[in-house]
Amino acid sequence: MKKAIIALLVAGVSIVAMAENEINISGGIVAAKGYASAYKQPGSLAVTWNGSKVFSSIISLSPAPVALSKGSVGNIGYCYARNNDQTNAVALSIAGVTNFFFKPGEYAIFRLSPGFDITSLYANSISNAVVTNNGLADFEFTILED
Repeated sequence: MKKAIIALLVAGVSIVAMAENEINISGGIVAAKGYASAYKQPGSLAVTWNGSKVFSSIISLSPAPVALSKGSVGNIGYCYARNNDQTNAVALSIAGVTNFFFKPGEYAIFRLSPGFDITSLYANSISNAVVTNNGLADFEFTILED
């Protein structure tokens, strides 16, 4: 067996096995209040990761919108976003329209559309008027290349 592998390497032949299911996503929601309830537990989803780059950032947001970045990631794929602040909300918006809203501690995992221009996605902190921390919020996001 060792001789066969050595012979292949000497001959300049390379064998590359495609890995599968490098991304594992799990989630669900359980909610109950009065007569209303929701129970969605789809289990985990295993996805093949076509890219190889990751861009992660934690930014301190103010009420002024900040364009998000993808760093060296080429084609954007999955995005993990979380409002790490325990007081203020965070809004993600495109052209001044809020598309995602994160209350304190909330997070989301979603896939961005191929070719989406991440610099058109702005994040800003929405101050809770009761506090006096100038409306700053820590926002974390990670983008996987697809």
